[in-house]
Amino acid sequence: ARNTAVLYNKAHNANLKKKHYTAVAPWCYLTGTTVALRFWHDTTMLQEWHRSASVLPKVLLLSSS
Repeated sequence: ARNTAVLYNKAHNANLKKKHYTAVAPWCYLTGTTVALRFWHDTTMLQEWHRSASVLPKVLLLSSS
């Protein structure tokens, strides 16, 4: 179950990124903030992922017991 959750998380994040970048990319190139935005985006995504990753095993343990 944990592997499924991790795989789902990865797919979900990749999908979010794809959607996000396609929407924001043209604007970024015009303003030249691509690198800053990408850095900010990736760090916030990582923090969110770590937060959800630390919660997931607990939720799965509770639901499986």
